[in-house]
Amino acid sequence: MGKARRPTSHRIVNSFTTDFVEGVKVARRTSRLILLTGATRSGKSRLAVTFAKRFGSRIVYLATCRPADRDMKRRVARHQQERPRSWTTLEAPDDPAAVLAKQNGFVDGAILDCLTMYVSRLLMRRLSDEAILTRIRTLCQAMRQAPFPMVIVTNEVGWGVVPATRLGRRFRDLAGFVNQLVAQHADDVYLVVAGLPLRLKGNGLTIGAAYDPDRDVLRAR
Repeated sequence: MGKARRPTSHRIVNSFTTDFVEGVKVARRTSRLILLTGATRSGKSRLAVTFAKRFGSRIVYLATCRPADRDMKRRVARHQQERPRSWTTLEAPDDPAAVLAKQNGFVDGAILDCLTMYVSRLLMRRLSDEAILTRIRTLCQAMRQAPFPMVIVTNEVGWGVVPATRLGRRFRDLAGFVNQLVAQHADDVYLVVAGLPLRLKGNGLTIGAAYDPDRDVLRAR
């Protein structure tokens, strides 16, 4: 009996998912893609920085948030303080795939923070659900084709109170669909809870708490 041949297809099919995920074609792997998901203040961004430091010193940080009020500006400033000053921050609120495509081989790794904010911006631009998912597919392909590893930060927004408005419910659903789609493309997926990462997919690096509670929690309030 001859040796069994390894499958050559890169198609992932999950029967339990909706049509937009079922049959997703994942690009051939050129570098590692890590997805971090979890609730607000769960330690995702700090864990992303910890991962990226292992890639090397030349890190590009793709920021999708464009702060519109004092509180958001304070949050952005806090995240900036947590990152090494040598890293390059690029504003990418409207088209992170295009910004990513312009990066060259002189980059050791990248962080996209965060995916949920990008979805929110697309929603506010009155794009249809399918148009938004098409943008996310394009972003996934760009991340898979990047010649360096990446960490993507996203949020779980469907675990709380059901939104009172139709737009809020649409955003909740889209965020969930987008997370499923990106998780299909990722090599490693972590759920971050209380600063602790739980690996859901892949054989990634073993890492401890995303932050030291005694040192960081009160400062972040």
